[in-house]
Amino acid sequence: MKNKQQALEKRIKIADVLKSVREEKGMSIEEVAEQVGISKNTLERIEAGRFSPDADLLCVIVNTLGCDLKINDEII
Repeated sequence: MKNKQQALEKRIKIADVLKSVREEKGMSIEEVAEQVGISKNTLERIEAGRFSPDADLLCVIVNTLGCDLKINDEII
């Protein structure tokens, strides 16, 4: 159960960061969703922490936002 809670907390943290970066870049949900190739609703769910994108989709979103994904000091 502890691992599930930690996973939820990380998913929410990722969601918050993605939304913050998108807003900092002045990009709309519609713009990012279109460039990524997903629906606006899906991106809204990701940013709200209600949906976890798989690794491929997460990488496409990160690339679209022009930012990096970092795990243990390794930029991916």
